[in-house]
Amino acid sequence: MRSTFYGFEIAKSGLFASQQNLNITGHNISNVNTVGFTRQRLNVESIPAPFYMGTIAYTDKSASGQGVRMMYVDQIRDPFLDKQFRQENTMSKYWEAQEYEFSMIESLFNFEISDENTGISNVFAEFYSALHKLAENPSDPEVRQAVLGSARNLVSTMNQNAEQINAQYNDINGEIKATVTQINAITRSIAELNNQIFSYEMSGAQANDLRDRRNLLLDELAGYIPIHYEETPDKYLIVRFGDKNGEQLVNHAKSNDLALVENKDHAFMGPDQNGNIPQVYQLYWAKDVDPATGDLLNPATPAIDITEGALGAYFKMRDGDSEDNIGLPYVMTLLDELCQKVTTEFNEVHEQGWGLPSGGNPSTTGNKFFKDDVPVTAFNFALDPDITSDRIAASSVEVVNDADNEQRNNNVNALAIVELLNKTNSSGNPDNFDSVYKDILVAVGLEMSHINRMNTNQAVVLANIDNNRRSVSGVSIDEEITNIIKFGHSYNAASRVITAIDEQLETVITKMGIVGR
Repeated sequence: MRSTFYGFEIAKSGLFASQQNLNITGHNISNVNTVGFTRQRLNVESIPAPFYMGTIAYTDKSASGQGVRMMYVDQIRDPFLDKQFRQENTMSKYWEAQEYEFSMIESLFNFEISDENTGISNVFAEFYSALHKLAENPSDPEVRQAVLGSARNLVSTMNQNAEQINAQYNDINGEIKATVTQINAITRSIAELNNQIFSYEMSGAQANDLRDRRNLLLDELAGYIPIHYEETPDKYLIVRFGDKNGEQLVNHAKSNDLALVENKDHAFMGPDQNGNIPQVYQLYWAKDVDPATGDLLNPATPAIDITEGALGAYFKMRDGDSEDNIGLPYVMTLLDELCQKVTTEFNEVHEQGWGLPSGGNPSTTGNKFFKDDVPVTAFNFALDPDITSDRIAASSVEVVNDADNEQRNNNVNALAIVELLNKTNSSGNPDNFDSVYKDILVAVGLEMSHINRMNTNQAVVLANIDNNRRSVSGVSIDEEITNIIKFGHSYNAASRVITAIDEQLETVITKMGIVGR
């Protein structure tokens, strides 16, 4: 036996399911441009025909099912693609940050490897040209002034580059601070969302929109640092730093902050021309830091080593001090070595020569051209304060104004200085100012080329994965419009079933049993 209204219940369940599907379709369309939104669908199942158990079992082999049951609203999302995307995003943001920071180093030199007429190359070329002219006409006052002027330009350019590298170094420290602050904000937000999702889903419903927000935060977090995450059977999300054995950043509703501690005993960059040493921050867990002083609770606690993500790129650019780990300190070291070489070798030859008599004073020798009373760096690279155009030592002997012993046109020492420009080592390889500077250009250029190539390749990989992910999770307007038509028809059909049953009941109630009256 079945209820007279059995068909109504079947049709009503279809009506409600179609209505809910239309609601979900509308929700999808409304969020077609919402970043991080995942399209949703209603999961349903058919309700089987009733089965009665008793002393005498009753089974109606012709019984129909009871309609459709709405289970839950699901997300169309592929967790494997999410993991792939986040892993590749870590590397992509690493190379992206590297490219940005290193392009600023490249811009300081303002060069192309094959072009020797721009940037520092230009001031070196001007200096070399002036020295050649000095060797050709050592007594010309204008030529001597040109040597001094080009030397000042060289010194100024090297000082300026050192200051700009130092400024970028401080900027990167600022980027590190801002990034750590952002990471802590993200992990706290994830922990808060974990609690909201858990509470919401205790009812059996799916917190899809809250999960979208959390997934978006995980995407962003993976761009800053490498992460490993997993959701336990109890629906607790755990996020770790690095791999599956890393320290927990988030454990359900609790987050573990990172902290920066100033390393006061060590800086990868030397003092600037004002004697100021840039601040250097090292990465630690906040639990290891005294919140009152900002110092480590245990000085022996090792800093967190990070080599991936945008934060890893910032640390590499700030701390890289070798040919295999090129960063700002390494570039600064190359510039320092160049300035040291120019100062030492130029002075060594210059001090052997003689300048011109000036202001009634006789010709002098032993004059320094570049200042060398302190260890030379690109910051303090400077002309000797006593150097003047007349004291430029172009002559190999004392210059006097005696008409019988005129030495003003002696250019022997000027030629010796010019020979420095083409100096080679014992193997016959170039070992001069120009070759050292070109080595810097090559090192910077090759590193920039490598970074550009890696960033381009990684961007392609990430874009492909993201496209695959969007093809699964993204909202397609065409598909949703098709669903509107489909669910609209099913809604109308369910309504028609109810109307048909109502007509049948009308016949039963008002027309049956009145024949013959």
